[in-house]
Amino acid sequence: MAPAEIEKKKLSMIDLYVKIGLGLITFIGSVWGLYKTAEGVRDLYLQTFPQIEVVGSDPSSPTALPVSIANPSGWFTMSEVHWSTMILELKSPVANWTNVGADTGGLTDIPPNSHRVFEWPMKFVGVPINYMKVRVSVTYKVLHLSRTTTEAFSWYANRWVKGELAR
Repeated sequence: MAPAEIEKKKLSMIDLYVKIGLGLITFIGSVWGLYKTAEGVRDLYLQTFPQIEVVGSDPSSPTALPVSIANPSGWFTMSEVHWSTMILELKSPVANWTNVGADTGGLTDIPPNSHRVFEWPMKFVGVPINYMKVRVSVTYKVLHLSRTTTEAFSWYANRWVKGELAR
């Protein structure tokens, strides 16, 4: 084989390695781009779940302060928002209740990055409550898809705690 042919073969091999390297870099970049796109879509999706909080704690009346339902999405309105409560357990010197539900009726919308405040449907004013477990359910639509989110709260040691506490 002549030196010119050997040199030409070396150049074609180098050309092949460069093409393979560029193809590999393009493939890795494409996979990374798809991953970042999927991550962004997932973040948008997770922002469409409401954040449910009890605004505060009044030791003399646990249900005197409202419940806040926030829409953390910067893009999507939560429409036809309806909330209800279920008292899973209530212990007081005058009453012991289990599984008592209350419906709030009415529908409302919560625009992006805002919240609505709702009053408790049952008031326990002047009734000492030793322990109470409630579940707040929020039914709503985002992009015409119906969803339901629930959050549990426990009244314990004169304050609301998120979650169901074991007594």
